[in-house]
Amino acid sequence: MEIYNEKNKTSELIKSVAIDNLIATRNFILNKYFNAFELIHDVHDIIKNNSMYPPTINIGYESMYKLDESKKAIKKYIDKEFWNHLFDKSGVKDFMDSEAKRKLIEPLYGNGNIPDFIHENIISTFLDIYSKRNDMFERGVINLFKGLSWNYKTNQPFKFGKKIIINDALSDSPWSYWSIKSYALDKLEDFQRAFCILDKKPVPDQKNSMSEKLERFSDDQWKGEYFDLKFYKKGTIHLTFNRYNLVDGMNKILSKYYPNALANEKR
Repeated sequence: MEIYNEKNKTSELIKSVAIDNLIATRNFILNKYFNAFELIHDVHDIIKNNSMYPPTINIGYESMYKLDESKKAIKKYIDKEFWNHLFDKSGVKDFMDSEAKRKLIEPLYGNGNIPDFIHENIISTFLDIYSKRNDMFERGVINLFKGLSWNYKTNQPFKFGKKIIINDALSDSPWSYWSIKSYALDKLEDFQRAFCILDKKPVPDQKNSMSEKLERFSDDQWKGEYFDLKFYKKGTIHLTFNRYNLVDGMNKILSKYYPNALANEKR
């Protein structure tokens, strides 16, 4: 998708997505639904005019007896699906940690209005996200650091060291493979994402995510490009970094937000 900024006449590229085709498809679907609703509503009127009771047909929580409400309900649902699809396919989530991703999609599942999936809203949304991409990435690194438990000497309170420990990461499992808690998987995904970006490599898609790699994983150790994992029955995961130059890159980000942290280490 190419984002064009009228203000400075420059364009930025976020992964190519056929926006015009998506919008046209969304409009086609809505028109089909609206036409069907109107037809059903007309048939209901004919049935009622003959002193009979039409069948109850619901769209979500809205009854087809209320034509306008039915159209609003299906429009909100379709727009939600198209926004989710665009966020997933555009690569915009590559800049975001797990917390930022949740905040991105939360408005789509609330009770409020969802922005229409139209060209103007798409451009303004992506320009806003793209302008904040560096801040979002750095905030993700900070959140990883702040989320560490300081009950372990391995987790240093002033930088990322050679190894960290993720506490309370495993659930009791009746199966032979490890049951990794969702918050721990989020951390592993965020570490992988951060290292890929620092290494100037594409962020893995869902098929190559940590969730997929560790699904039904039963060994005590897992080895990866950027870090190795060791699982312990007491519920912890030990994460050992393999690329110290990338760890240094994360620590430089920490030093921007906590300028006294690395200085204290050198004293």
